[in-house]
Amino acid sequence: MSLQQLPVVRDGQAFLFEPISGLLLSKTVNGSSPAKRPLSCKASTGLELNDRPYLLRTKEPCATPPQVVPKWLVLYARLLVRTCRLSFGLARVLAWPRLPVYGNGTEAILAFRQIFPTGAQQELCLPRSLFAAVTSRKFRSSGVMFIGVFLPSRSMHAWVIEDGLQPDPFDGAWLNFQPVAVYTR
Repeated sequence: MSLQQLPVVRDGQAFLFEPISGLLLSKTVNGSSPAKRPLSCKASTGLELNDRPYLLRTKEPCATPPQVVPKWLVLYARLLVRTCRLSFGLARVLAWPRLPVYGNGTEAILAFRQIFPTGAQQELCLPRSLFAAVTSRKFRSSGVMFIGVFLPSRSMHAWVIEDGLQPDPFDGAWLNFQPVAVYTR
């Protein structure tokens, strides 16, 4: 997966996402914002949809998750959750291979929610987004994953925009977060 940083400047502070540790770093800036690299076409389209959520397509009828998630995929999801808790860099390595099992991100996210049917889904946003990016067939052609920050609290959240919609039917919190990093395949 390719990572591109999206620095955020607020009140003389520049907030940068560190791609190896997954930390949000800040530094004082004088007037101008840090230089931004040009975004890929897919990343800039995803950022446009993220910044203007009214342009997103309306959600498709809620897909039902598969009745039985393959055991190897359950093991992969559990490994991904544990790895995300230990190291962001290792989680990126674990999310490198493509495992196109589900037709789209909604099916992948619903399968992840079936594997972890707890109230702690808010804390599982990063592994859920990585799982959707790895297992969705559409993600490679039309998906982007964002990591965002809610300033001034510095809380972070991860979400996916795929094929012109936000595929997680239970995630409305992403609207409150400003992207600091974008992942594409």
